[in-house]
Amino acid sequence: MPADGPRLSHTFLSSVVAELSAVGMHHVAKLDESLCSLAVRVDDAGGRPHTLTIALTPAYPSVPPRCFSDLPADMPPVLSIADAVRTYRECIHSLEPYWAELDDLDRRAVVVDKATSMRRIAIAQHCTAMLKISHAEPRSFPLHLSFLGPDRLVQDLNARVAAHRQDWCTSRSIVDNLEMLLDVQIAVGQDEPTPTNIKPDASAAAAKAQSAFECGICLAYHLGGSGALAGGDAESTDASEDDPDNVPSFHCPNTQCGQAFHKACITEWLRSVPDTRQSLYLLLGPCPFCETPLPIESAAMHGAGSTMKRM
Repeated sequence: MPADGPRLSHTFLSSVVAELSAVGMHHVAKLDESLCSLAVRVDDAGGRPHTLTIALTPAYPSVPPRCFSDLPADMPPVLSIADAVRTYRECIHSLEPYWAELDDLDRRAVVVDKATSMRRIAIAQHCTAMLKISHAEPRSFPLHLSFLGPDRLVQDLNARVAAHRQDWCTSRSIVDNLEMLLDVQIAVGQDEPTPTNIKPDASAAAAKAQSAFECGICLAYHLGGSGALAGGDAESTDASEDDPDNVPSFHCPNTQCGQAFHKACITEWLRSVPDTRQSLYLLLGPCPFCETPLPIESAAMHGAGSTMKRM
């Protein structure tokens, strides 16, 4: 323990040591040297690892621990480390159908980005779907389903959802239901690399597939490089997924191009191009890939690098 850290009572130390021994030190994935923060690994029935982070105060065990986890809902209140691990393990095992459905979706679809219960998957070139899966009924129609892509394609997909939503069947997987609902092929080969698992030495074809969903200006998916896989808690990650400016949500209207851009990136690009015309409310300039005129609402701009409002 650092010399300048809080003085821990004998009750605190003896309680933590006894409870960790009862839980099993082989389950402890991380233990802060102050003993005020620890991470416990719990595997579900399918062997998938889950991590519970437990934060303690020097007043423990008089003050209950705080828990942070990958559960899609808040954990019930707990009184101790052992109680937290027991409750977490029960929650993990009760959600086995939910974990299995997410695992099937991650394995079979091209997952562009993911958070706790959110997945953004590839639907077509330069087009993705964002889903929020119900943990109570994993195979039911998603709690949220929206699309990012060229306007005409998004309109067609929304029309198909409206026309065929009643055909969604809970006896089929989410991937199978989406293929039926949208009339597209989502499932890919198990060994085919996806945007979230492409390695630096991946094939040129895999790299091309990844670039289809990145911003054509900054060559990144998340604006500023922050994303679900870059760290952070589930709440902040889910919040970033709800922000359309954090992902490439503006698309070239040319269906032969359809390149995606962050609104802020394409705005700055157009402002730097001499041929761009600007009025009080509109920027009109060429797409950097196909030179199709791109209209951007200038009223949403507040300076270089600023975040755009929803168009």
